[in-house]
Amino acid sequence: DSIILPQKKKEAVVSTQSTGTNGHLQTVPVKCRIVLPTFYISVENVRFGSCLVGQMSQLPVRIVNPSASPMDWSARFEGDESEGCFCLEPSSGVFHAADSSLLSLSFTARTSTISTGKFIFTGSPGGRTVELRVEGIGTHDEVLQRIL
Repeated sequence: DSIILPQKKKEAVVSTQSTGTNGHLQTVPVKCRIVLPTFYISVENVRFGSCLVGQMSQLPVRIVNPSASPMDWSARFEGDESEGCFCLEPSSGVFHAADSSLLSLSFTARTSTISTGKFIFTGSPGGRTVELRVEGIGTHDEVLQRIL
């Protein structure tokens, strides 16, 4: 038999029945604890600063699963990419228990204005979401370019 736990409940007590070697029906309570995976991102905000228009800048970001459960994760971008393009590689993956991955976050300015957006990471099972806000500014002036 399977039991569906109510939302937010992480423990259940169920009973199982079996016939013992003496022929008597025995009921044994079984307590179980559900461990749902969780994850976090090493930073909440990334500012690329001033970047030359048309030139890609990259920064590392770490995603961490500190829990004792495996999980899948994916990320999607929300924002206007007309002023600049943000990219995350890889954009999805699989974690083992107590695992982490290094991601590459990049920004390419298309114009000399500010670009903003956010990546929304979703973990499964559990559906937990985490946001990573990103910002970059395009420039045509090589003196103002951010030193990488």
